[in-house]
Amino acid sequence: MKEHKEAQAKTKSEATKRLQEPNPDAAGIDLSPTEIWVAVPPERAQNAVRKFGAFTEDLKAIVQWLLESGVHTVAMEATGVYWIPLYQLLARPRLRPTRYRGITVALGGGTGWAARPR
Repeated sequence: MKEHKEAQAKTKSEATKRLQEPNPDAAGIDLSPTEIWVAVPPERAQNAVRKFGAFTEDLKAIVQWLLESGVHTVAMEATGVYWIPLYQLLARPRLRPTRYRGITVALGGGTGWAARPR
């Protein structure tokens, strides 16, 4: 039993260490059929979390805002196929989009940053 507790403590400290080394150039996106929440690092924008619509002009505005905010990596969370058009637009410039699941952080009651990749 003692060995198990020591192994468990080691695992927790390793996990904490990884969480303390975030990617400073990353953003998080939560997509739904009607709205898209985008979060950039707080020091990159006066309003670090913004809500966008789901039309093509909104998707282009998201890409522009991310580029202006100095973001290079994007973690996306979505159910269904809502992520595909935005993913395609993000992949064109110098952004690195990635789909994630199991994401939980407060974005006005929604979901947010990444926990584990698909």
